[in-house]
Amino acid sequence: MQYIFYLILLAVLIILFLTLNRTSKKPSDHQLFSNALNALVNNEKKKAYKILKQIISKDSSHHEAFLLLGNLYREKNIENAIKIHKSLIIRPNLTNDFKFQVHKSLVLDYLECENIEKAKNELINCLLIRPKEYWALDLLKNISSEQKDWESALIYEEKILKFYPEKKETDASMLNYFIAKDFQKKNNFKKYIFHLNKSISYVNVFPKAYKDLCLLEENSLDEIIKYFVKYVNLQRINFVEDCKLIEQRLFDMNAYHQIENLYKQILDLNFNSFAFNRLIDIFLEKNEKDKAAELIESVFHEMPNPIIKLNQIKLKVDDLEIRKSLSVLCNELTIDEK
Repeated sequence: MQYIFYLILLAVLIILFLTLNRTSKKPSDHQLFSNALNALVNNEKKKAYKILKQIISKDSSHHEAFLLLGNLYREKNIENAIKIHKSLIIRPNLTNDFKFQVHKSLVLDYLECENIEKAKNELINCLLIRPKEYWALDLLKNISSEQKDWESALIYEEKILKFYPEKKETDASMLNYFIAKDFQKKNNFKKYIFHLNKSISYVNVFPKAYKDLCLLEENSLDEIIKYFVKYVNLQRINFVEDCKLIEQRLFDMNAYHQIENLYKQILDLNFNSFAFNRLIDIFLEKNEKDKAAELIESVFHEMPNPIIKLNQIKLKVDDLEIRKSLSVLCNELTIDEK
């Protein structure tokens, strides 16, 4: 009996020990954060949002959870995203790596709401922490270029080439283009033209150098067409307004008849929806339906493109207004291709 008593007592002690030392089934903050990351990887944003809110309610000092929560807010409430990220950056004892991530998130926040100047400020903050950060240098260069701030674009491009010499092969043309635009801004047209020509001397040509050259008044008609064909072949996107610009240039030169030649040369290199549509229109304006049909037939089986099918319909219609409407629709589809 005494032996049984000791067995029962031992069993009770073991159960008590296991009960007191049992690991909680509730996941730790680390596990929860890992779950949130996995949810984001799987594009389960609602699940990630709930987990992050759960972590923050338990631990308001969990910086990484706040950072990710702010990033999630960017899509649905940009003001909240900015508010969260701005509150994070002023917290004490942040590592430089984490500060960089917060500034980067603020860059994306401000770009989302198209506040370019504040985005630029945050990019500069990124560079104060990581002066060689390619992502920040490249984005600042592109923003400066869009704003036609050629001096700043040149500075950032020079830094990229300094820190990343392997980029020289691809970026040397761009660098000379920025130098050219800076000289143009300073009314030094001799050096502007010199650096444009230098820009196109490289294997990897920056497309906008060709565009600038085809707009120079001193260039011949053949040069204008040659440079523009090369520009469109490299640019491939966002060129529709440029096509309209060059058409106007040819019209001003009394060379409107060369537009057909221009678009033929573009199509000889690569299929281009806008050039195709315009060439069909030109053939129909000249009542050359056979040429239009031949062009459509030459690409119809190779290119499953809705613009080709719309031009097939255009070919069968005699009403000029309907043709015009179909052409406008084709041009809009071309713009959407970018």
